[in-house]
Amino acid sequence: MKILSWNIRQGGGRRLPSIAAAIAGHQPDVVIINELRERTGRGLTEALCRAGLSFAVHNEPTGLEYGILVASRDPLRRLAASKPSTIVRRSLLEVELSDEFTIGALYGPMVTPQHREFWDAVVDHAGHYRDRSYLLIGDFNTGEARVDCYKSPFAGSAQFLRLRDLGYCDLWRKHNRGPTEHTWFSFGRGGAPLNGFRIDHALATPALAQRATQCWYSHAERERRLSDHSIMLVELSTR
Repeated sequence: MKILSWNIRQGGGRRLPSIAAAIAGHQPDVVIINELRERTGRGLTEALCRAGLSFAVHNEPTGLEYGILVASRDPLRRLAASKPSTIVRRSLLEVELSDEFTIGALYGPMVTPQHREFWDAVVDHAGHYRDRSYLLIGDFNTGEARVDCYKSPFAGSAQFLRLRDLGYCDLWRKHNRGPTEHTWFSFGRGGAPLNGFRIDHALATPALAQRATQCWYSHAERERRLSDHSIMLVELSTR
C-alpha cells in the first residue's frame, strides 16, 4: 500500500490539473492533502476519483480556511473530532481505513497563542493510540530543532520529540540515513531559496512501523513549483 501526503499550497488554484496529474502519476492507494480550500475541494476530489481514489472525506473548510482531505481506493470512515481540532480548527482529520489502521491527517499550525496547547493535546491524543496501528502524517510545520531545520528553538520541536519518546517512529529517519532532505524553503529576493525545513512527516506506532518498507520524498513537484512543499510517500506491506 502506497500513501501520499502533500501540502498543495492555497488550495491549488490554477495548478490543480497539474497537481492531480502529479498525484495520479505516483499511483497511491491513499492520499492526504493539506491546504484544501472550499472553492477547489470539489474539483480535486473529482480528479482523485477519476484516478481510482473514489472514497474521500474532508473537514469542510469554508471561505479562505485551509482544510484536510483524505482520499482512498478502499472504504474509509471518518472519526469524531478530537481535542486538537477543538483548539485549532481543521488541524486533525482522523479516518479508519477499512480494518487496516487509523490515519491522523495533520496540518500543524503556525505559531499562535494556541500553539503549545495544541501540540500538548496532540501528544496526549497520540498516546492513546500507541499500542494500536496509527499513522500521524502531514504538514506538521515543525520538526526537530537543529536537525530538521537550522532553527533552535523551533516551536513544536519539544512535542515532536515527545511523540518519538512515546514510541512513534519517524518513518523517513528510519529509512534514510543520509543528510536531512528539506521539504519546504523560505525564500529571499527574486525567489531564491534561503533556509530549508523538513516539516512534512509520517510518524507511526510500533505496530504499524514494522509494516513500513519505504518512506521517501519526491521533490520534483516542488522544484516545478506545483507547490511549495515536496510530496511525502510511505510504502506499507500487507498484513
